[in-house]
Amino acid sequence: MISRLSVSIVRACLREGTGGSPTAVLDEVPLSDDERCRVPVLAGTSHAVFVAVRGSEVSLRFFTAGGELPACGHGTVAALAFLAARAGGSEYQGVLRAAGRSFAG
Repeated sequence: MISRLSVSIVRACLREGTGGSPTAVLDEVPLSDDERCRVPVLAGTSHAVFVAVRGSEVSLRFFTAGGELPACGHGTVAALAFLAARAGGSEYQGVLRAAGRSFAG
């Protein structure tokens, strides 16, 4: 199932238009945590963020090959860029939820 996922690679936190941290960004899908840990490996990134839009709130889950992270700055920025692109703009504002707390993004 992992091989059929739609994955976007977002280079989060560019400096002067270069570099950044390549992040795998995916819509929420029914995967086990072990499968989620394989996504960054298969995508060639250090981490992945799974994005679930539920009404006006967006839930984020962050994974590396070693397991789930409670929070991830690069993953959060990548998720916001992913959501903005999907909305057809260069900005996205909303309520994000990660690690059991909600915050403006």
